[in-house]
Formats: sequence, C-alpha cells, structure tokens
Amino acid sequence: MAGLAKTYSKEIIKELDMIPVYLPGTKIEPGDIITFSHTNVLGRPQPIGSFRKETNLIHTLGLDLPVATDDGLGAVRFSSRNGVSMEFKAAADAGNVGKGELNVSFTKEGSTYLAATGLSESRIDDMDKLRTSLNKIRNKYTGDWNKSFIVVSVRTAKKALVMQSNSSQGSLTISGETQTLQVGAAGDIKGDLKFAVSSFKDAAFIKDWNDDVELFVGLARYRKRFLGSWKLGHGFTETRNVDWEMATVYPDELDFGNSDS
Repeated sequence: MAGLAKTYSKEIIKELDMIPVYLPGTKIEPGDIITFSHTNVLGRPQPIGSFRKETNLIHTLGLDLPVATDDGLGAVRFSSRNGVSMEFKAAADAGNVGKGELNVSFTKEGSTYLAATGLSESRIDDMDKLRTSLNKIRNKYTGDWNKSFIVVSVRTAKKALVMQSNSSQGSLTISGETQTLQVGAAGDIKGDLKFAVSSFKDAAFIKDWNDDVELFVGLARYRKRFLGSWKLGHGFTETRNVDWEMATVYPDELDFGNSDS
C-alpha cells in the first residue's frame, strides 16, 4: 500500500499540479502541522503518501489565524495516462440523456480514476500574520520544524468518487446518470447525480461518491533562513542565522528523488 500511496501522490502532483490528500477524505484542516515518512535522495522530507497529524496551530497551540473559504471552484475529472480507459453505454431510454453504464478499466497497477464536484477551499487568510505568530510560539511545538509541513489550505469536494487500482486488471462499473463522469466529457458534474457503483475489482482504495471529501492541500514550511556563501571545494558555509521564514511548497518544485524512506 505504501508504494501505491506514493504512486497516487506523485501522479496527482505531476498531472494536476496539486498536492493530494492520501487517503482522499482523510480529515485535515488549515493550521494542521503534519509530517510524512517519504524523503528524497538528500534526506529532505517530501509531502508524498500518507501523513501524520502532529498538532494544530489554531485549536491546540492557540494562534488567532483567520480562515477564509472560497466556494464555486468547479469540478475535476482525472484518470491516469496510459492506465485507464472508459466506455459509456447509453441506456435504452433515449429520453433520459446521460443515463447509462460507465465502465472504467485499469490497465496499470496504481492507476487512478477521480471525479469530483463542488470544490471549495478553506485557507489561512493572512500568511504574514502566520509567520509573525509562529515567531512568538515556535518553541511550544515539540516536533521538528525541519521535518514538518504546515497546512495553509484544503480543497474539499462536495461529492467525489475516487478509485486507485491495485493491479493491471482493476475495473469499476457505475450505473445511472454517469455520462458526465467520463474524463473529457462536456458539461458540469452535478452534485445530485443519481448513480451507483455496480461493481469494482482489485481496488487499492475506493471512495464511493462520498460527501465532503478532502482532496488537495496547500503546504508551507517554517524554517530558518541562513546567510552564507559558496566556496570551491568547501560547499556552502553558513555565516549567521538571519531569521525564520515561511516558504510555500510549490508542487512543480518537489524533488521526488529515488528514496523510499
């Protein structure tokens, strides 16, 4: 499962440019401090796979941080490249447009299908206040800031259906109002669609059109900012500690490396 969790995370990061919540629907909120077991080849922590919640800046450490919510972020349809194929068979009742059976075939281990609608984002609304507040209470956190990530935003779907295959022979069959659930389909995904998962095979995990599914997070690091210089043959020489800084974690800058630690 650990390998499939990393496969899911890396693919979402590369293809959607967002850091996923694994498992989708795991409860997480702005202000959480979380850690991951994965590191890159340099031993630096990477937000890949499952995470552990260490504490919360607002509810546990008492920071007064405003959290804003943005609604109406639309829908997302995603399937793994060269790992998922879909076939929609319209129902015999031609008067019910969009009704039928959607067959999703997984031809690669770890491949993913995701359909979600009604996305909203909750986020810490003042990053400068977050940094200055952390400067005052950073010693109250008993964990290691060098290994920790701060959750600054969470994107939640009002409804989501997600499956990752555990093999190259996985399958998912959905019956009902399923036409707009196809990746690449025209039209919106309605939150009140009426359909059911008829069957599935070889699922590493499946979220069956659940309510309020946490899908993606925005992360930041709180770390020391150093002043120093590079010297040939000696590398980086630290001269003095300047300050602590907030550093946004950008998905396209993540270094996956080759480590599984």
